Amino acid sequence: ETSLVTNLQGSGVGKLTLGDSLSDISAQVDISALNFTADYQRIPFPIKVEDGKVEFSRNSVSVRDLQGSIGDSLFSKLAFRANLAGSDEDVSQGSDRIELELDGTFEEGFVAWLSKTFSVPEAYTVRTPLLLSDAKIGWQKDARNSFKGDVSIKDGPDLTLDVDWQKGQLSVHKLNLKDQYSDVVSALDYSADGMTLKFSGVLQNETLEAMFVDLGFGKGRVEGNFSLKSDEVKPVGLLASGDLQGTNLLLTLPAGDTLAIDRVTLSAKGSLVDADLSKILWRDMAWDPVKATIDFSRDKPQVTVTEAKLCGLDAPGLLTIDGQNLALDIT
Repeated sequence: ETSLVTNLQGSGVGKLTLGDSLSDISAQVDISALNFTADYQRIPFPIKVEDGKVEFSRNSVSVRDLQGSIGDSLFSKLAFRANLAGSDEDVSQGSDRIELELDGTFEEGFVAWLSKTFSVPEAYTVRTPLLLSDAKIGWQKDARNSFKGDVSIKDGPDLTLDVDWQKGQLSVHKLNLKDQYSDVVSALDYSADGMTLKFSGVLQNETLEAMFVDLGFGKGRVEGNFSLKSDEVKPVGLLASGDLQGTNLLLTLPAGDTLAIDRVTLSAKGSLVDADLSKILWRDMAWDPVKATIDFSRDKPQVTVTEAKLCGLDAPGLLTIDGQNLALDIT
């Protein structure tokens, strides 16, 4: 990694410690009062450090109280540790794990680069600047990664996040969101073994519009206390509980279709969710009203429409949800 650092210029005060005895040399280098500029090939922005401390030892490098800038983005209280070679105490973490702690203000250019680096879909491009406080980041190639901390968006909501992910698994232990329009407490756990989803509070599209640059995936208001979780007894299916109300919803489905709902009320118990909806628009079809039951007991959720008016005609039927596809059988 050191070969990727170029144009390094600046100063620091260093101390070399060789160990307690010549028969057992264990060198350690401590550098304080850092003040330097540099380029790092993995980051397309100049780096400037105005203060901080670095410690090099045989197995690790650690940074404390670093403050400075990356391009036009500012950071402070940056703490960093990377294991260079596994030792007994580091075996559980892995020899290449990186852990960061920091506060910072991140501007559009740096956030756009991060989004591209981590393949964030364009629909989820967030507004800037982002303010991070008490942020803790853990990263290890092909292993579990994590983020925990508070995030504020200028003229937008405040978020508290506790997330970890790895291939095939996403665990959102906490996603709390609050501003003048919304107040949400939520969580999500998804893996091949099953899923859990919890939502409590109020979420309005004004909040989402303040978060995302191009809000193309949803509008309206959702309120209630609702949860879904995998059935621990059966190998397939989900169990639901709680109630949820939505108004003036405009949703973009996975296949790209738009679904508009004037009003919806969900009431869940066990694997069944009763739905009462009015004025639904999908493709060139319009339903008003609609009463249905959603069955989560199977591997593919099924919606039994018991009462519906499709363009003024009775149109009960069965809707099957299969990944990105919707199959509609009108009887």
